[in-house]
Amino acid sequence: MDMKAISPIDFEKLTQTVLNSMGLVAELTKKTGDGGIDIIAYNKQPVIGGKYIIQCKRYNGSVGEPIIRDLYGVVCSERANKGILITTGTFTQSAKKFALDKQIELIDGLSLIHISEPTRRSW
Repeated sequence: MDMKAISPIDFEKLTQTVLNSMGLVAELTKKTGDGGIDIIAYNKQPVIGGKYIIQCKRYNGSVGEPIIRDLYGVVCSERANKGILITTGTFTQSAKKFALDKQIELIDGLSLIHISEPTRRSW
């Protein structure tokens, strides 16, 4: 499946499936007024559990720093453990630098293929 060819909504659903297969409880947010949040996931394990804010970007190009800054603001306001931005594209150097010392994880297209490998067999 070409993840860049599916609709943004289907990309979010696919991401939700991957997160659920990893043991998280992932829920899609409503499509309007979501405050930049596409998925809220919960890890219910002791010690490492918590709330994760996920934003999905089905891009061909690079995700820039302003989008990462916005995600960081949502993570702080929601008091989440971590924000995760998942894209089919890549990240600019300034986006990577901004996320470096924050509770932000960046997952690009190549990394997404790797982490979704066990789930992709059922697509």
